[in-house]
Amino acid sequence: DLAVAASTLAAFAAIRPLRRATAGWVDRRFDRPRYDAARTVDETASLLRHRLDLEAVLGTLVDVTQNSLQPASSTIWVRPTSVSIDAP
Repeated sequence: DLAVAASTLAAFAAIRPLRRATAGWVDRRFDRPRYDAARTVDETASLLRHRLDLEAVLGTLVDVTQNSLQPASSTIWVRPTSVSIDAP
């Protein structure tokens, strides 16, 4: 019983990377717009995760929008926020 379980786990571990690579190839080949959009969102999210400067964030958003959608123009509206802290 232990040998069967071990061989099953070994087969699963060996097949999993092949399955992931095959699924990625199929997605890139047959569903390219969705693949490109997901990749762009992931890359942008990882860039923005480490940025605290509003100007850098806005610049990144404009660059991504220009590269992916290629609009004639783009505008980002930033709503002013007011933060109030009530002291006890």
